[in-house]
Amino acid sequence: TRDWSSDVCSSDLHSVLMAASEGARFKVVATLSREGARGFATKYMVKADSPIRTIADLKGKNVGINGARSSAELWARLALEKNGLDTRKDVTWIALPFPSQGEAVRAGKLEVGAFPQPFAAFEEKRGGLRTLFTSQDGVSRDEDLMVLLVTEKFAKEQPAVLRAFLADLVGATRHYVNQPREAKQALVASKMVGIPLETFLEMKDYERPLDARVDMESFSTMVADLNRFGFVTKPVNLSAIIDNAFLPR
Repeated sequence: TRDWSSDVCSSDLHSVLMAASEGARFKVVATLSREGARGFATKYMVKADSPIRTIADLKGKNVGINGARSSAELWARLALEKNGLDTRKDVTWIALPFPSQGEAVRAGKLEVGAFPQPFAAFEEKRGGLRTLFTSQDGVSRDEDLMVLLVTEKFAKEQPAVLRAFLADLVGATRHYVNQPREAKQALVASKMVGIPLETFLEMKDYERPLDARVDMESFSTMVADLNRFGFVTKPVNLSAIIDNAFLPR
């Protein structure tokens, strides 16, 4: 969850960069997951019998996102733009919670909805929808998705604690990736994950970088994309907010 008053919190990278552009001060010290071809990429789905066959067919249609200036909106805008659509005029953006979008597509309130995990897995299991495009149609490279950030004060005053914490994080990530069944069973049993075990075990997961290192190039590309659509209008000093030095060497 994101709590900007905490010493340590996790957040999606888009929100982090928008906060940094508005003057928030923190250090991004680890990457928890990545969106892209090496793992799961958010799916944009239409009804299985929809006449919409290409992204260009979305002209004049309703496109579901989970909120203004969200990752789901940015990726969709990039994909639509690449296919010749004016993202300000050619579609209507409708914000709905991810759990509501499947039913909205089936009811015709949305022509296409956005489905990260586990919602994509739920809808594929239910049936009746098909994937029109993914986030990779907008961003043609893997990019950091969920990141870990700390306050500058915490990083300065508790470096040993932060290093120990990140060492544990890297160890836990490797266990999760290398022993997925055991790790996922433990997460469900402890009620830290509220997904049915069968779905959790079968669904395609996001990439979890084993070293947890932050990808500077990913950040740079994302800042450029956010600027393109006016999601950020002020400079973001990436060298001031990214710090991989606390991770295990």
